[in-house]
Amino acid sequence: MAWSGTDVNDIEQNYNARLTVPEFVQHVARCRTITAKVKSDLNAISDIPYGSHPRECFDWYPCGKTGAPVHIFIHGGFWRANDKSDFGLVAGPVNKAEANVAIISYPLCPERPLAQIVQSAVRAVQYIVRYASDEGADTSDLTIAGHSAGAHLSAMVLSHDWAAEGWSAHPFRAAVLISGIFELEPVLQISVNREMIHLTEIMVPNLSPMRFPPSDVDVLLPVGGDEAPMWMKQSEKFAEAIRSAGGKARYVEIPGRNHCNLMETFENSSYPLPRMTVDHLYPR
Repeated sequence: MAWSGTDVNDIEQNYNARLTVPEFVQHVARCRTITAKVKSDLNAISDIPYGSHPRECFDWYPCGKTGAPVHIFIHGGFWRANDKSDFGLVAGPVNKAEANVAIISYPLCPERPLAQIVQSAVRAVQYIVRYASDEGADTSDLTIAGHSAGAHLSAMVLSHDWAAEGWSAHPFRAAVLISGIFELEPVLQISVNREMIHLTEIMVPNLSPMRFPPSDVDVLLPVGGDEAPMWMKQSEKFAEAIRSAGGKARYVEIPGRNHCNLMETFENSSYPLPRMTVDHLYPR
């Protein structure tokens, strides 16, 4: 698919979530309120550092079962906003499936360039695995998920050269990449990039997982059925790229949900997105 040459105004309307979902602030606020309750109910351990930057920390939601698997979630916000306190609500349904959950924060643009944010995500995984092992978790059963920019970072983590770190070449069993952005060429043309991201053309190939899709992990790619068409196409095409590379990937649309209120559904384990997320990560 040609990502360039499209009308700039169309790209702005499709890729700027603050335009596609004008009430996005209210949605994030609601997710934060739900997260506060979930953290209290599940006795989460907050602000565990994995690096030297103040935002390099994670919240740990233990499921209370020795030898339980580990799930890592990376929040969205176009690499420029939000943090783990906005999206810890995803831990509720996963904890119910008897898995430990780590929700990470990371430094944001423009303070840190995107390549360094990717490095933070990798560093978070490395630390979380050590921490989880000390807590008695089963770190051989590792899964990852993310929303929006967090889905991009999760895809970059999946494509990291883990063997060079002395790890298994394929440490993740499954992934859920929710409404992600996987080809960064369109980002060059939107206002968010000029104001905050500062992505350049030379950076795009190395930061676009569409160009090096994972082939060794089972990936679910959900999107909201009411999302912007170009944004939805990112996930659809990434699923195709994964399958072309010999991997497993499934693209699915959640009717009646947009880019922001899609995440609110994690408040209730019976809603379609949390249900299919848990079923994908921990099939019974």
